[in-house]
Amino acid sequence: MAGLFLVVGAAGCATSEASPARHEEEVAPSASAEHQEPGAHASASGSAHGPVHADHPWAYTGDKGPTNWGDLDPKWEQCEVGKNQSPIDLPAVGDEPHGVDKLSVDYMAVPLRVKHNGHTVEVQNRTDSFITIGNKRFDLLQFHFHSPSEHTVAGQRFPLEVHFVNKARDGELAVVGVLFETGDFNKTLEEVWKRMPKSETQDYVNHEKRLVNVADLISPTEGYYHYPGSLTTPPCGEGVRWFVMKETRDIEQRAVDLFRAVIGGRSNRPVQPIGARKVFFFTP
Repeated sequence: MAGLFLVVGAAGCATSEASPARHEEEVAPSASAEHQEPGAHASASGSAHGPVHADHPWAYTGDKGPTNWGDLDPKWEQCEVGKNQSPIDLPAVGDEPHGVDKLSVDYMAVPLRVKHNGHTVEVQNRTDSFITIGNKRFDLLQFHFHSPSEHTVAGQRFPLEVHFVNKARDGELAVVGVLFETGDFNKTLEEVWKRMPKSETQDYVNHEKRLVNVADLISPTEGYYHYPGSLTTPPCGEGVRWFVMKETRDIEQRAVDLFRAVIGGRSNRPVQPIGARKVFFFTP
């Protein structure tokens, strides 16, 4: 049966030019620090459950929230009328993937370059990390977080989800999603959490002496889901290949609370109708 092949490497050279980073000494407190209430770090121009800055063109709540995305900009029409939108509620049992290309992951340790874009915390990749779907290569661009999770499994939502965004030379996108459950301390995420900016940044903050072993966050031992979908934020463009790991990873509740405090509340789009799509499940 088809499965996922995971390769772990050392940090390598950048694959492309990236936006300039800056060094910043002021970073968010460690997730292992004293518990903080969600919204504690929200900007004065936004609420604890809204965007960091009021001038953002879209948000996760209020008049600029997901139900109105399609009306906010004509270019975002797919958010409202698209038939293959993400995220979705993944079934407990997926379809057999007969004749469907399998996924392999070749992620290296990533030097930490982190950005707070007002909606999430994003880590840029400049190593030779990539995934392969069949014989097609997709290079890792960045990974970012959503809380609570965007995907659900048989109706169950999780406190956190990470998205690894990958792009092929022809522009096609593929995203690998990993779900987190409340549990033990997560050493890999702690590297990001300790250094994520407490407020929105224009550029990536450079902490490249710190390595994030992203491969530690992806486990193929229980298989993964695959379906055709879209971006989960405007413009909600379709044609995105989605892969969501079945096995969850652990994160402490106080780490989830810290992320929400820094972002200013929830950061997930509601699940979208599956429609006529099939959701495949690959076993190891």
